[in-house]
Amino acid sequence: RVATMREDGAGQEWETRFVVDASGRDTLMARQFGTKERNERHNSAAIFGHFAGARRLPGKAEGNISMFWFDHGWFWFIPLADGTTSVGAVCWPYYMKSRKTAPEQFFFDTIALSPALKARLDGARLIAPVTVNPTMKFGLQKAVLSMLAGDIFRDTPLAPRLLLFKSIYYIKSLLNPGPTLAAWKRRKRAIRESGVETTAG
Repeated sequence: RVATMREDGAGQEWETRFVVDASGRDTLMARQFGTKERNERHNSAAIFGHFAGARRLPGKAEGNISMFWFDHGWFWFIPLADGTTSVGAVCWPYYMKSRKTAPEQFFFDTIALSPALKARLDGARLIAPVTVNPTMKFGLQKAVLSMLAGDIFRDTPLAPRLLLFKSIYYIKSLLNPGPTLAAWKRRKRAIRESGVETTAG
């Protein structure tokens, strides 16, 4: 039985055979019932890049995100406000470990495994270096997941690992000033063109 409240404030109850928790990573029901468990077999990694000239969906669906499945994982296709498109592949570790070419070539070879996605990228141009999320060591994966979940304000045992991850990120950014500056400008432009304003304090 599920109790709901309508927009006019009136309550209503529903008799159901099952309930779907669609809260994503928030896992609302699993947290409330204390049944959340980590699947150690789910240890995927991603490779991604940004394209100009990718073919989006027609009409009002132009800004919709598309997903494409292939034998070793799945792809995302995310239209951005500045006209570019983020394309990435989330793959199982065994596939990422099979890479014997440069990241860019491996990325395009992976895209070729999905004819539907490849068709959407015909004539498109890669405008930023391809990025690969290797298997994280020193417990960094748990720290990053904690940060993405918003757990950044408490003094947790993961704090030293999170600091190590941030240090690696900033060092890599300083060693690659060109791509780092270009990515920062793209994010600023996308925020500005989307009409979202940020204020200090």
